[in-house]
Amino acid sequence: EAQQPQPGPSVAASPVASVRAEALPPPSSTQVARAPNPAPPPAVSRPPASAVAILANSGTQSNTGQLETVPVEQTRIYIQAGAFSDQNNAMRLSNTLRRLAPSQISETRVDGQTFYRVRLGPVASVTDADALLEQVIGSGYPGARVVVD
Repeated sequence: EAQQPQPGPSVAASPVASVRAEALPPPSSTQVARAPNPAPPPAVSRPPASAVAILANSGTQSNTGQLETVPVEQTRIYIQAGAFSDQNNAMRLSNTLRRLAPSQISETRVDGQTFYRVRLGPVASVTDADALLEQVIGSGYPGARVVVD
């Protein structure tokens, strides 16, 4: 006895679409510089850790630039646990968090108002800063953040 094909779900063919690219004119308020025919990319060498390469604008409207090597500025990484308008509140937080890392209070003025920032550190690396930030947040200060001076 031959088996009859079982009716199954009907599947419609996928729609067919095409993509067309066309060049659009630039907005009327901008100037477009035409790039020369691309040349193969130059060989790149890594600068020493004590320097960083930056692209300095040559002062002209063209897309040419000059590669300049400059020394890296020394920075310090801190965890800022809070900023208070009341110095006593800053001192309490600083004393509480001193068990995690060296703590300091710095005074700053914002829009004519004095604030006392509680910062831990400086820390030696970004990895150390991330670990200390987790400890500060875990101690109940979710507004803490990494700052670099």
